[in-house]
Amino acid sequence: MNLIPWKNVFEGLLGPETDARPTAWVPVMDIQEGEKDFTVRIELPGVDPSQVELSVEGTLLTLRGEKKDVRETESKGFRRTECVYGAFERSLMLPEGVDAGAIAAEGAHGVLTVRIPKVPAAAARRIQVQAK
Repeated sequence: MNLIPWKNVFEGLLGPETDARPTAWVPVMDIQEGEKDFTVRIELPGVDPSQVELSVEGTLLTLRGEKKDVRETESKGFRRTECVYGAFERSLMLPEGVDAGAIAAEGAHGVLTVRIPKVPAAAARRIQVQAK
């Protein structure tokens, strides 16, 4: 029987082992526009939604939080680690025509969903011109 060293197995599965790993973690998001609102879905695996701060200042929507390292430091049997932990912040400019005061958010299964309602457009009306 030919035994393969563990290092070779990990390189085959995960690519070559390097020290080049991300130093910061920024959550990724999808933004979808509907008729009545914008929906922003932000991936936050391992982050407790109650520990996420969402704020609006002017036209800037900002998300802040921290992905905490839950690994036990006493058991250092890691052969390779790529998971990044730490504080994060992500901001986006709100488009015109949204109701910033009615933004709502909920988190479940590692995804934060933010709903940004649009302000109902004023109905166009015809103005009668009076002849004098």
